[in-house]
Amino acid sequence: YGHYTLKDVQKACAAGPVDILLSHEAPDGESFGTHTSQAKGLNKICFATQPKILFHGKYSDTKYYQTKQTNTKAVCVGSRQYQIFDITKDSITPVPL
Repeated sequence: YGHYTLKDVQKACAAGPVDILLSHEAPDGESFGTHTSQAKGLNKICFATQPKILFHGKYSDTKYYQTKQTNTKAVCVGSRQYQIFDITKDSITPVPL
């Protein structure tokens, strides 16, 4: 479960649906260069809360993607580039730069 406990994951899963999920790490199985996340608990949280979008850091490159295991829209907020999003009541969409 990484740097969080099973109790932390259970508490987050009990929160119900969320619009935006913020995390330091990417969900389990997502790769960035030679690094692959092993945050299995984050996958459980994504399944349980069904976020419209997940924002996370940790990796240097900014990347907008769909997660492999949970099919969640996600953004790695890297340190090399910024991304603008159009956020409305019904959708969250990246704006082409």
